[in-house]
Amino acid sequence: MPTRPAWSLTGLRIDYQVATPRLAKRAVKAWVERAATHGERWSDHAPVTAVYEL
Repeated sequence: MPTRPAWSLTGLRIDYQVATPRLAKRAVKAWVERAATHGERWSDHAPVTAVYEL
């Protein structure tokens, strides 16, 4: 079976940020949180962090 790099998004369940249209206009940055290696993954979820300018 082929191995995937630890940083691959394949097989991860990426979580979401939900915002109203008004708040979404204030989003300035967002990223998917990922462990550096497969062994350091805490689960198959990949939290999303978003920064909003309020």
